[in-house]
Amino acid sequence: MHVDRDGWHFTVLYSNSARAHQLGKTCDWVIIFYERDGHEDQCTVVTEHVGPLTGQRVVRGWQTEGLEMPMPQESEVKIPGSVPIIA
Repeated sequence: MHVDRDGWHFTVLYSNSARAHQLGKTCDWVIIFYERDGHEDQCTVVTEHVGPLTGQRVVRGWQTEGLEMPMPQESEVKIPGSVPIIA
């Protein structure tokens, strides 16, 4: 999926990593590539399976920050034509 928003370009793909294959998560984990003004980066979004965020979608490496933020309502995170990222 490709999306342009507010000067950002996003590409989202299912993870094809060896680890995703080992754990059977190739249709769950997604990689988000993002770019703005020539600066690029990426992150991995997974469904957490342990701890206080179990069952929630998290950006790998940002779990601590996720605990400090209020959980958005499902309607707040929908992109038209997509599925919600909050379970």
